[in-house]
Amino acid sequence: MIKAVIFDMDGVISDTQKLHSRVESSILSRFGVDISPEEITLKYSGVRTKEFFNELLTNANAEFDLNALMLEK
Repeated sequence: MIKAVIFDMDGVISDTQKLHSRVESSILSRFGVDISPEEITLKYSGVRTKEFFNELLTNANAEFDLNALMLEK
């Protein structure tokens, strides 16, 4: 019998935002987008990764496969 269910919004039990931002910064740098993990956290925390990857990479005129990048991340 289930007695409890835990919902973890990032940062409540485990703060993984810093890890996500580091990986995202590394991936974006390969396409010439120079953005620090701290800047990603500040500007894009709460924004879906697909949305800001698409925005930043499109603005950089980079050729990319968004689905492949999401799988890599």
